[in-house]
Amino acid sequence: MCGLVGVAGDLTAKEDKILRTLLILDTVRGEDSTGIAAIPKFGDAVVVKTVGPAFELFNLKKYENTINKQNRVVIGHNRFATQGAVNKANAHPFEFDTLVGVHNGTLRNKSKLKDANTFVVDSENLYHHIEQEGLRDAIDTVDGAYALVWWNKNEETLNFLRNKERPLWYAHSKSTKIVLWASEPWMLSVACAKHDLDIEEVKEVPADIHYAFDIDAKGHVHKPKAIDMKSNFKPPITHYTGGNFQSGAIRQQQQGWNSSATAPQQKNKVVALPPPSTTITKKNLVSDSDIEGYAGSRNVLLNVIESDVNTYGAKFLVLRDPLRPTLPISMYINNDKSPLKKIGKSIIADIGNWVHTKGAGGFFRVSVNTYKDVPEDDPALCIYDDGKGHMLTKKEWEDKFSNCDWCFDHLFAEDHGNRINDCGQCFCGTCVDAYPEIKEHNPVLKRVY
Repeated sequence: MCGLVGVAGDLTAKEDKILRTLLILDTVRGEDSTGIAAIPKFGDAVVVKTVGPAFELFNLKKYENTINKQNRVVIGHNRFATQGAVNKANAHPFEFDTLVGVHNGTLRNKSKLKDANTFVVDSENLYHHIEQEGLRDAIDTVDGAYALVWWNKNEETLNFLRNKERPLWYAHSKSTKIVLWASEPWMLSVACAKHDLDIEEVKEVPADIHYAFDIDAKGHVHKPKAIDMKSNFKPPITHYTGGNFQSGAIRQQQQGWNSSATAPQQKNKVVALPPPSTTITKKNLVSDSDIEGYAGSRNVLLNVIESDVNTYGAKFLVLRDPLRPTLPISMYINNDKSPLKKIGKSIIADIGNWVHTKGAGGFFRVSVNTYKDVPEDDPALCIYDDGKGHMLTKKEWEDKFSNCDWCFDHLFAEDHGNRINDCGQCFCGTCVDAYPEIKEHNPVLKRVY
């Protein structure tokens, strides 16, 4: 559970105070980190975020400087972490070339999003997919809960979209010059009453309707466009045959079967597929040397990315080795629910054999009986990239990159905003976000994790 708040229009000091109050009230929905994206009337979007509750954000000089500008939109977020470590880089908002946005919710199939192996946080990955493939494709791809608020830089629009699994409420000021929003309606009533802003009825954003508010450089809020954005995602359907789940996935084809010439031609019928094959084969995308060199590896540090279900209804966890991020690794969990609590965390496990099933394709299989938790006080198990492909412990990394090469503040290895250029200089996430000249002079900036 996270919280979304914000204000838009011809913003004044009064709206700045309302936003501040909204961020404080919204702490009840999350206090792991807090952030804003401010859209000035003239100039580029500015993102300010930090670890901790709203008061930690207010203490930042950058927040004060940003909020005192002439802004037309300020998008706020209070994070309750569900995927990814609690650090500034994983805090919302997330900014890309054409948009900047926040997300409340958790996705159940992050691995289906574009470049999923590149992102730790499902929310950041979702906005990357929206930018690369479009909103329609993203909504049809994801399975999970979402309330989204984002600014489209190209179209200069403020956007709302939620599904039935997450709330989002909004209201206009009676002057109609301001629109405000929050994850819970009472927050808007309390914040506006506190600062003497008269608002119209607080309304819930309809589920599966994309609202796009055009907000021009003068801060004028125009009537939003309402676009039907009901998802066409079709989740796997399971069929219980008694005892264990087997032949679990089923297909219901409105136009009959068409995946095989020998499949029965039955319309509007639910038909169970045959049980998965256990034949071991090799996948072309993974070389023989990968299979021979990796299978049987012991005590491997693995990130637990998400849970998924294969086409036969069997549930498994998607794992990632930070040193070998392209290798497919899975751990089937049977009826044991305890591994589901490890999503977003790390485990140590032995790598089993390479297997291939019709239900899940090829992958390295990890036995659910062999994994163990990562000791949180063991820094040797935390590894970070030095920008040249070498993985270092936290101490080794911080010894090598002790200070930001721009602001000279102390660097922390676990801050995923850190970026390293091809000359070996490292910049903290705050500077990379705040100073566009860093990206202009360093076209190649590598992630640390």
